[in-house]
Amino acid sequence: MDKKWGSIYRIIETAVNKGIQDIKENPKRGIRNLLDLGNYFASKYFQKVFFHTVRQILSDESSLYYELVSHLVNNVDPELLKHFSMNLGYNSWTYGIEKIREEEKKRGHNIPWTIVFDFMDMSENKLSENDISKVLENGQSLGIYCGIFFIDENYGHLESLLKMLKSHKNSSFFVLLPPELITLEIARLSIEAGNVALAITLYAPAKEENIISCKKASDILFENRCLYGTFSSYNDDNLEYIMNDNYLKQIENLRGSFAFLVRESLNDAGKKEQFSLFMQEARYAGKYKFFIVDFYEDLASIDRTISMDNCFISIKSNGSINIPGKSELTKKLNIRTHSLQNILKLTMPKIKYV
Repeated sequence: MDKKWGSIYRIIETAVNKGIQDIKENPKRGIRNLLDLGNYFASKYFQKVFFHTVRQILSDESSLYYELVSHLVNNVDPELLKHFSMNLGYNSWTYGIEKIREEEKKRGHNIPWTIVFDFMDMSENKLSENDISKVLENGQSLGIYCGIFFIDENYGHLESLLKMLKSHKNSSFFVLLPPELITLEIARLSIEAGNVALAITLYAPAKEENIISCKKASDILFENRCLYGTFSSYNDDNLEYIMNDNYLKQIENLRGSFAFLVRESLNDAGKKEQFSLFMQEARYAGKYKFFIVDFYEDLASIDRTISMDNCFISIKSNGSINIPGKSELTKKLNIRTHSLQNILKLTMPKIKYV
């Protein structure tokens, strides 16, 4: 990160410290002051649109988003909240976007804004923490300052991962994991890392043992002032359940700050339209005390804003590559034998430029 951006980071960091204190004293005024700050530093069209949209949402004085922000400020470790939000909002979505666009023009291929690591099915030949760290370093050289991890049930792997992520202090990471893995030690490691948000699995339909595990995990995370939320999978069969107020209230009762809804499959055109309308209402009406995210669609929406194309890439635990619609290109590629830059060059040629 060059000196210019580093200087701006420190200026914004000072302002964010003040903003957090202002929100504690007067939530609505403090939030508006932070929006003014964000709008001041917003230099690109999509950034200005974002802050304009947020202002519109918060024009409703009764919006539960005010309670969400107050919840974050009062119940999440202040250093974790500050560093995570700065890393995501500034390093990834401001500095990182500028760098991605520069690198795309120079290299002639698209670059994703985040990398997904799908470690749900750990192989015996799994990537080491050192392997993952090298991928993250290569990503940062391209402007990628965010990573998302789907984790299996191996507690030791989770501990090692959190310790490694701490060393990438300029990036933000989401770790999606079974609630049974949450312990006081995991909570402590996520706080110490200073750049990690945890998302625990909530089934849909909910199962009693899963609800109990999520409640136990959320109590540990809340009491230790962690940044956390939930993630749930949706498809044609459980979509009505996902969109039901009772289910969303279950999420709210866990006191997390966000909910990832991860699409498994959705083939019914009518249900796609229904879900799209549900997402618009859930977000813009501010009906819940957490931020709701349509995982794959929202990731793709950010990619399209930056690169004018979908740039999704995931890396499996054995190093193999998954890029939707490009299985023939990726079947012989592996992050152990091909650099991230080379993989993107081979699979994501640049067609449109911003």
